[in-house]
Amino acid sequence: MKIVFKGIVILSLFFVIFYGFKQIDFVKIAKVEGNRGELEQKLGRLIWDSVSKSHIIIEDVYINKTVDTIVDKICLSNKIDRSKVKIHIVRDNEINAFTLPMGHILINSGLISSCQNVDQLVGILSHEIAHIELDHIMKSIITEIGITALVSMITGDGVIVANQRVIELLSSSLLSQAMEKDADMKAVEYMINTNVNPRELANFMLILSVNNDIGILNWISSHPDSKSRFDYINNYLEGEVFEYSSIIDEMTWYELRSKLFLDKIN
Repeated sequence: MKIVFKGIVILSLFFVIFYGFKQIDFVKIAKVEGNRGELEQKLGRLIWDSVSKSHIIIEDVYINKTVDTIVDKICLSNKIDRSKVKIHIVRDNEINAFTLPMGHILINSGLISSCQNVDQLVGILSHEIAHIELDHIMKSIITEIGITALVSMITGDGVIVANQRVIELLSSSLLSQAMEKDADMKAVEYMINTNVNPRELANFMLILSVNNDIGILNWISSHPDSKSRFDYINNYLEGEVFEYSSIIDEMTWYELRSKLFLDKIN
């Protein structure tokens, strides 16, 4: 009797699995995997369209030109295709920054204002650019959302739900801590190549982690422990001596922060 029962269970499982496989459109999945660039472009357009409507993007010429100058220098010093990196400054006091498909990087004004010097901002921008160069965004979306959901998106089914889910994940905790550490270390490399003090990236993490007045920080909470990040960056740099310079001068940095403050109160 037990043998018969086991046989029925195994047979039932076989049919369930067989039926499940029949529901998967492998032709569409093969299309997605074979046209990953096309998928990322479509996903990037959909997500950016939603984000640009739900966030206030700062259009101030001086603010954008100054941040673009920093990004230009990072990319030039590290042989990164500048056209792949699209920076957007968001009017938001929350200390956060995140990267979307197709190289869109959103930096909150509150995060820039929290930087004590321009080198710390260089570190944050380098970290986000590293996510683009290491292909972390699409890898994480495929892992988290699943290939079938992406198939639905590319065929036009369930776009709104999937789109909102991706935005929520990208702005909070989509990326693994291993990816975040890889981006930290790649950012250190970028900063060294740009002749910017990489220890300032670690200093920024430490300052935020001990500042109890800031409250919940998305950019910190979705990453490895801030003290750990401070430690592993400094341990990596221990004994290293470099000559550093600043991408922009103190007056330009002061003017940038002043413009952000005026934008905040207007």
